Amino acid sequence: MSICIGIPVKNESQNIPLLQKQLSNLIDKTKYNGVTFCICVNDNLSTDGSTEQLLAWQDTDNRVKVYKLLQPLEFQSSIQNLMKKTSADAFAILQSDLQDPIADFEKLLDTYITNQEHIVAGRAVTRKGSRFVNRVRAIFYWLLSSSSGTNYVSGFQDFYILPKYVYSQTASLPNNRLFIRGFLYFNFTNIIFIDYQRTDRIFGESKFNFVKMYDLALDGLLLYGRRFIRILSITSFLIFFSSLTFGLVVLIMTFLGFDFGSKGWTSIILSISILVSILGMLAGVILEYLIRIYARLNLPNTD
Repeated sequence: MSICIGIPVKNESQNIPLLQKQLSNLIDKTKYNGVTFCICVNDNLSTDGSTEQLLAWQDTDNRVKVYKLLQPLEFQSSIQNLMKKTSADAFAILQSDLQDPIADFEKLLDTYITNQEHIVAGRAVTRKGSRFVNRVRAIFYWLLSSSSGTNYVSGFQDFYILPKYVYSQTASLPNNRLFIRGFLYFNFTNIIFIDYQRTDRIFGESKFNFVKMYDLALDGLLLYGRRFIRILSITSFLIFFSSLTFGLVVLIMTFLGFDFGSKGWTSIILSISILVSILGMLAGVILEYLIRIYARLNLPNTD
């Protein structure tokens, strides 16, 4: 069995020595003698000396292959790019900042070796960080679950091992507006989750700022969360139908001589309800249409 370990790197010179030591010690363990490892590294235009460190690692270990990117790639695109560079039996993603600990990566490896037809993924059950960022993450997971109509697993990270039939499909996705975790979760049912604690960086600062988090979350919601839009459309239609029916009843009763009292307020409320419901239905149709175009551009075989 062969496993490719993909590692995206951008300006991680302080973390690379520890990454090299810990990962080498792991894959050199005797229990993995039957596994052929390769380590594919994408150097995403690093400027802090990371490139030289990676090339030195490559020179001392023939399992390591460093790819110097010619243009910058976002994190999701870099993962996909690494998938395209291997034909191994499985693909694993490991982040160079070591927030996903090597000890937990070992758990993923051990689980995958005995479940080779399954996706094995890390689920961060606890993680440090600012209360605001963690709250935003919780809201995103809730929104994605609610809008997709599924119980999306909170804490599902880009920390997984994929069999070849899975990563080859992922590699064939259009390389823009990716949300790989969503593609895996919504298209494959055989996922084994391993709970772990995501740790703080030892060195350096995160390259994944709030704007990038927002973009990734928006991609996930646009690609997989249509339920809110359909609820908007259906609710607007029901309000429109109810308002129209009530308006007709009022009109008929008025012709029959029934006095409603505040006729002006009744007319205003009915007019506002009908107008708002029409706008809601139009917004739902337009958003559904736009999302279908978006999904056709970013997902394979999407109806």
